[in-house]
Amino acid sequence: WQEIARGAEGEYVAIDQSGGAVAIATPFDEALAACGTRLTSTFCAYGEGEVLAAQYAKAESFDRIEEGASTEALADRACFLACDAGTSSLVGGQELIHDVTEGKVVLEDIPADQLPEEIRELSLDDQRAWIDEKASERERIRTEIQDLTEKRNAHIKAELDRLGATDSFDARVKETLRRQAGARGVRIAGDE
Repeated sequence: WQEIARGAEGEYVAIDQSGGAVAIATPFDEALAACGTRLTSTFCAYGEGEVLAAQYAKAESFDRIEEGASTEALADRACFLACDAGTSSLVGGQELIHDVTEGKVVLEDIPADQLPEEIRELSLDDQRAWIDEKASERERIRTEIQDLTEKRNAHIKAELDRLGATDSFDARVKETLRRQAGARGVRIAGDE
């Protein structure tokens, strides 16, 4: 493993037999998990055939993830979904609210039978209002998640400092990433 790490210009980090990872629950995890659920509930597939089937399968996967994950994992997931990369993960290839608000598609150009059932019978103005409301709701949730994420990260940092968990596997991986990113001029969020 050390040879592979050197060959890839990486670093070798051993994992303790105990796992070496530090898991810290925070007072913000439940609220973040709930926000994540609310955010995924704004997902709105449209289209036809295989594209629509794939989007519905994605929506069903949200439910499966939420059923089996811990509160801490769901909090992590909410933090991710609120960032730019997470937005891409949330909306996938074809999602009505994102595509209309980002100008990727013109609402009038979408055949009615490819729209979500709840807005098919609405007038065009009412469809736009529905999309605008969902987009605003999504933005409010993202803002709430970002606020809670800052508080959660501060809590975790304080707890890690208190525990002296500077030699955990997680801490060593993060330090390696920071060092390697810094050598290439990349700043990692959260670095002071």
